[in-house]
Amino acid sequence: MNRPVRISRLAALDLQQARDWFDQREDGLGDKFLGSVEQALERISANPEQYAVALLDLRRAPIRPFHYSLFYRVLPDESIVVAALSDRRDLPVARRRALRPVEPT
Repeated sequence: MNRPVRISRLAALDLQQARDWFDQREDGLGDKFLGSVEQALERISANPEQYAVALLDLRRAPIRPFHYSLFYRVLPDESIVVAALSDRRDLPVARRRALRPVEPT
């Protein structure tokens, strides 16, 4: 049985910025990126604990073949994506988001 996965406002902004960046590189690449994000979200929903804890209590799900990852927190009834970051970006952004309460979506 799949569990709900919620995307925080900041993570949604991360995804929009990444989509725009990919679309600037190649027309339609942003949509392919979002398709890969959907696949990662489905994997999280099906088995939220399949990915290792990467930072504090955040798990990291790779967005393949793109060099991005979803950082998410597993709660009793749902998972919450708190960041969608480039793998080339430093982890301090994810660390700061791990320490703050998740805002409503």
